[in-house]
Amino acid sequence: MEWLNEITKGHAPEAIIILALIMIIRVLLSILMAGMAKQKGYNDVLYFFICFIFGIFGYIFTAALPDIRLRAACEELYELLSNKTAADTTDSIIPESDDTRKPSGRKAYMPSADEISAQGRDSAVERIRGFWEAAEKRKAENPPQLKKKGKKK
Repeated sequence: MEWLNEITKGHAPEAIIILALIMIIRVLLSILMAGMAKQKGYNDVLYFFICFIFGIFGYIFTAALPDIRLRAACEELYELLSNKTAADTTDSIIPESDDTRKPSGRKAYMPSADEISAQGRDSAVERIRGFWEAAEKRKAENPPQLKKKGKKK
């Protein structure tokens, strides 16, 4: 323990308290950053140790991680929008409409703003409400899944 006395020059109790406080702060910050990594979809234990070992560099690295859950949801949305036309999408989500203006072969019809009359406006509001309810139900039943990156065939 001579080396400790040499470093602290006789102030060992104060130095030990300061070192203990520094370690407590590092552990708390590492726990906080591990929680952030978990929210972004990463392994929280791994990022706890990265933050604890590398300190400020680990905190910055963890804070800069992209959100893989959000990315997966965006990719799913992009895929849905790129694979279907607007009419196909409304047909699959909106309940069948009794609107006489709908094109033949379509279940649903979403009129443009110019086509909406007072009566049609109420009908459109109901269809839009049905759209959001169906979308929320589908979202609850099928949460976004992380897709593996790879070459498309």
